[in-house]
Amino acid sequence: MKKIYIFFVAAILSCALSGCFGGSEGRTVKIAVMGNEDAFYPGYKEGIERAERDLNKEYADSGYNVECEFYNDSGSYEEDSALIDAAAADESIDAVIGSMDMDISKTAAYVFDNAEKLFIMPFFLYDDVYEDNNYEMVFSLCNSAQTVGEILKLASAETTAKRWAVCAGDGNFEQAEMRGFLQYGADSSIKTVDCVSMSALEANFDEIYSRWETLGVEGVIMFPKSDEGFEILKKSRTKIPRLYAAATPRLTTAP
Repeated sequence: MKKIYIFFVAAILSCALSGCFGGSEGRTVKIAVMGNEDAFYPGYKEGIERAERDLNKEYADSGYNVECEFYNDSGSYEEDSALIDAAAADESIDAVIGSMDMDISKTAAYVFDNAEKLFIMPFFLYDDVYEDNNYEMVFSLCNSAQTVGEILKLASAETTAKRWAVCAGDGNFEQAEMRGFLQYGADSSIKTVDCVSMSALEANFDEIYSRWETLGVEGVIMFPKSDEGFEILKKSRTKIPRLYAAATPRLTTAP
């Protein structure tokens, strides 16, 4: 994980070295790290702090010094918007690493791009942030929802399963992932025979699986919000042991 954090902190430092932040003389490059520390992935904060130390050591002769400061958000959109505005107005801040909250980060992308501050997202962003905004200072390290769906469609086509069911959360991002799966490769050798919401599957698990057995479902794709599908995924493999099952990377954070 440390290599990932070094990557985006190094990207910011590289931008400084190339003069993106104005001037060519060495100085401190201040990076604001947004997010709720209670919701950080294991090792996330430690990885950024280690990246900061390693890069300052590696680039000691450049005249630049990296300083990362954590801005702990509350999860409240109103309070976090005020925090974003304050960071955008702070002339000492050169770049921002976004939080996990996609609604907050959608606003942050607009605000920081207007403020000409480099905004890097190590997490997912809504697809409409990428579309028609022409942002010059906003970058994401994750695929779009549409692309995630397409990748899982390609992966499912590599299996021997031909008849698939698709389950998705009710959020905009999960629905966009599902559309990516359904729309990609219409002439694919696999066939989607059923689509259900994650909430419906959770509430009517036995009934839906009985239907899937009748439909001859051989594989299931899940687009959950966070880890909501983890227990369902385990139950699915118990219900139909030979069932192919795939889900988005967000399930990897489940216990």
